[in-house]
Amino acid sequence: MAIYTRIFKSPEHLKNKIDEYVEYCYNEGKSIRCLGFAVYMGCSANSISNYGKEGREEYHEEYNRFLTICANDAFEGMLTGKRPPVACIFTLKVNHGYEDRQIVENDGGVNLNITRNIVSKDIKNDE
Repeated sequence: MAIYTRIFKSPEHLKNKIDEYVEYCYNEGKSIRCLGFAVYMGCSANSISNYGKEGREEYHEEYNRFLTICANDAFEGMLTGKRPPVACIFTLKVNHGYEDRQIVENDGGVNLNITRNIVSKDIKNDE
């Protein structure tokens, strides 16, 4: 089992710090991000993400709630024009597992219609 640095004394402590950080971001007009939360707490992003891993199950609910808040902030920022869409999309892909998908369906058949019009210079008008 991995050994983690304990930053939060309890799930309630994590909840309170998340709420404090979210309020700070709203007041300062900043994006709500995992990396920003780590900076706010004075620790590494890895230390924060450890609260979502095995061995810290009692923190999972609050950690997942925070990830949802972060993803929602990215969506809202993108949709309202307050945040650059490319940055929001990148954040959602890298930090929240979103993917671009192109669905191509093939039923096994091939439908091919080719129309050819050939005009010859040798064609004479009928009189």
